[in-house]
Amino acid sequence: MSTGHILRRFVPGLKQIPLNTLQKVFCETLHETLYKTLHKMLHETSHEASGTLNRLEGESDMALQNVTGAKCTLCGKVIPAGPKITTCPHCGGILDIEYDYDYIRRSIAGSPLTDRDDLTMWRYREFLPVEGTMKFPRLRVGGSPLYKADALGAQLGIRDLWIKDDGQNPTASLKDRASAMAVTKAVEAGMTTIACSSTGNAASSLAGNAAAAGLSTFIFVPSRAPKGKVAQLMMFGATVISGDCGTALFQNAGLCGCFRGRWLHHRRRLERI
Repeated sequence: MSTGHILRRFVPGLKQIPLNTLQKVFCETLHETLYKTLHKMLHETSHEASGTLNRLEGESDMALQNVTGAKCTLCGKVIPAGPKITTCPHCGGILDIEYDYDYIRRSIAGSPLTDRDDLTMWRYREFLPVEGTMKFPRLRVGGSPLYKADALGAQLGIRDLWIKDDGQNPTASLKDRASAMAVTKAVEAGMTTIACSSTGNAASSLAGNAAAAGLSTFIFVPSRAPKGKVAQLMMFGATVISGDCGTALFQNAGLCGCFRGRWLHHRRRLERI
């Protein structure tokens, strides 16, 4: 049942107002009220979490030497890939990271990937948009095993089929890779709070990885979100805000001083390791 239907049910006089108008007015009112509440909560939790972040010495605005810029997938503009840049400042589009592969080639010349003991996603740190001074999350993300599936391959007519078991990631989801990156970028930007708008694995993954790094998490979910997922979010210590206007509130979360993590779940999934 939509918000408009609920309002009509309890306030009969609203039956003459179109549902879309009710929904818009309700969202605008809820947005303003929750914005003020969220702003206060964020400032309180930011103070408490400020001492728990693990970061080596180095300025948060230090340039990424392995990155040449960030290109918007909508307007095509290229901007500097600073730690606090999450979407295109011109049109709000998603950003693609562009790498300096000549620099990366020189960087790994003395440390071949095959000689590294680290089997997590950070084994490939030169190919990821992170500062060289960062201390990466302690959770083991990535490097999950591959299993040769001969029987299934025979049924499907695939001669050489392998299955990657990402269920061994910290929250049993492939999205832990993107979450680990989002948390790292949040710490890199000097943030103590991270926000996400989601209904499923992305939200719980982000909440779990953020908790391990000592960050506070605000998750915006629609009223239809499964109770099991909401329970998992709360187990990870996330502040869950439920409502039909969650996406709109999340889009303004940056104004309250928190890092928006969802964009990384769209782009970093293209770089699974």
